[in-house]
Amino acid sequence: MQQTANTASDWGDVIFSLTEKRQHAAEHASKLRAEHQLLALDAAMGSGDARKRLEKINGELYRLTTEGDDFAA
Repeated sequence: MQQTANTASDWGDVIFSLTEKRQHAAEHASKLRAEHQLLALDAAMGSGDARKRLEKINGELYRLTTEGDDFAA
């Protein structure tokens, strides 16, 4: 079980950790979007491998977006 933060220092650590996670998620999403753009034409022209990778990228982007929504709430 995780210990609850009760001091200003503890809360500062929690906020810092969440900020780092949010930044990492944003950077990862940016890389995925760039890869998505590179694969889109190949997938549209019938490449099964590109289509499969795009499906994985779309799933990961969806997951990151919903996590981002949790951070913003």
